[in-house]
Amino acid sequence: MNGQRKQVCIALAILVCAAALVVGGYLWISRPVSVSSMLPIAPEDISFCHVTLHALSDEETKEETVTLTQEQTQELFRRLSTAKYRLDAPSLFFSGNKVRVTISPYVTLRFSLGDGSSGELTLAGDLIRVISPTSGHSRLYRPDGGVPFQEELVGYLQSCLPQT
Repeated sequence: MNGQRKQVCIALAILVCAAALVVGGYLWISRPVSVSSMLPIAPEDISFCHVTLHALSDEETKEETVTLTQEQTQELFRRLSTAKYRLDAPSLFFSGNKVRVTISPYVTLRFSLGDGSSGELTLAGDLIRVISPTSGHSRLYRPDGGVPFQEELVGYLQSCLPQT
């Protein structure tokens, strides 16, 4: 009986350790990170930052584009740096390319670096899709400010459009 109890205790200890590893791994993956961790580039390294605003309506999608100046790009990154971001852990296992659009207009930012690499941010609602120029992988992040934070960023980018 003593040997059987010892085996049960060992099995329980292994299960507890495995559960602790899973929980610890999830907490590590979903820890808050800065914009520089999420997107490891400096604004001054960006050659071009193209912004496309997609306004959704029942009949059509209207798009407006603008290329940001260096000052506008730096201001955008300053605004992005005011929040912390959490990796959406399911995007590690499922497609990180699919972001649900919950705001209109939503924004796609495409930027090119001096070395020829490029990256992308999609501000579409509760999640931000990031395609890193260093890895090319797509990941989804949740900003601490949520949808209002993204709407504020979209508002700033709308103000960068040429006045007609």
